[in-house]
Amino acid sequence: MAKPNKYAAAARRAQQQTDEEYQAIISGITRLKEEEIEELFPEKADKEKLLELIALVNSGTNDNQKVLKLKENSEKFGSIAIKLLKLLV
Repeated sequence: MAKPNKYAAAARRAQQQTDEEYQAIISGITRLKEEEIEELFPEKADKEKLLELIALVNSGTNDNQKVLKLKENSEKFGSIAIKLLKLLV
């Protein structure tokens, strides 16, 4: 019989807190509500990609440079972009 991990509860609380912080940050810079963010992007990695994509879109570079960066990272941002576009259609 496996011993219960004495750190499992702490790890779950830390994960929940991190998710809530990401949701608060994203909802503060977008029009999405925290509940919508959690529904669309339940994984921490997706929230991180979303924040990176938002930073790219809001960067001071011109649109051509943004498109080039998106093209370079199309696999990374593809699923995030699709989920966001589904909100529009």
